[in-house]
Amino acid sequence: MSEWAKDEIVMVMNQDSRQSLARAKTLQKLAKTHRLRTVACSGGDMGYVLRQELKNKKLERLIVAGGDGSVALAASLLVKQRKSVELAVVPVGTANYYSKTLGIKTLAQAFSVAVGNTVEDRHVCEANGRIFMIGAGMGVSSRMFDQISDNDKRKFGKLAYLWGVIRLFFVFDPMKVTIKANGEQNTYATTEVQVINQSIGERFHLQPAVDSREPYFEIVTYGIKHTRLSPIFALVMLILSFGRNQKYLKRIRTTEAKISVNRSEVVSLDGDSLEQSPIVVKLVKKPLQFAVAKK
Repeated sequence: MSEWAKDEIVMVMNQDSRQSLARAKTLQKLAKTHRLRTVACSGGDMGYVLRQELKNKKLERLIVAGGDGSVALAASLLVKQRKSVELAVVPVGTANYYSKTLGIKTLAQAFSVAVGNTVEDRHVCEANGRIFMIGAGMGVSSRMFDQISDNDKRKFGKLAYLWGVIRLFFVFDPMKVTIKANGEQNTYATTEVQVINQSIGERFHLQPAVDSREPYFEIVTYGIKHTRLSPIFALVMLILSFGRNQKYLKRIRTTEAKISVNRSEVVSLDGDSLEQSPIVVKLVKKPLQFAVAKK
């Protein structure tokens, strides 16, 4: 049972998240069991509601019930307003990748973690001033995120992402990406470039392992040369080895970088298309505190 005082903790729920309506009764029951004050709102109003709750000087922990986008919005406001407030996650979105990195596997467990006393420092990043927790990307996956609507995600879940990638892979022309980081500037041919702050722990590893508890992020390109076939070769080797052969990926570890492309590209942040290239990426120096499952 929760030992928090009434004004010290609150759960803000995004009613537009994919699973929130379907599991509304379960969410209400669990919130009541843990004696949580709950504020429900639409996705469009969530920023306003979160800002209002953060005005409460007694608030010590903010619980966000939503998907990765909702959590990223809360993290952004904490960076700007109240870094000392702890952040907890109740996953009711489409993919809920970040909650999995916190060790959350079920909805009931998420509530226990949200009111528990186990927290850890995790870094977040910003691209052109916008906060992200998992990663930023340009290329095949970013164009896929840009083309998939919220309605597609509600109807088909993760299958919407899979079909989007398959559809784009056969028509996407490799791009030339110029990366300036650690005092060097280099250009690579690639199907996409990813800035990884936190690996999401999928079984099929198309990304290197990166941990947001560490004070850096990694930039990854698929292909290490300038030729058109280089990124295709890198992806084929990656797929044939089930993600184990990553020697044809270019990996750059840094805390600040400028990434530009030879054409205009959509930039996805934590799965949402929010920016256009070029981008300047920076690590937020002071980490946020997240509620995590006990190990």
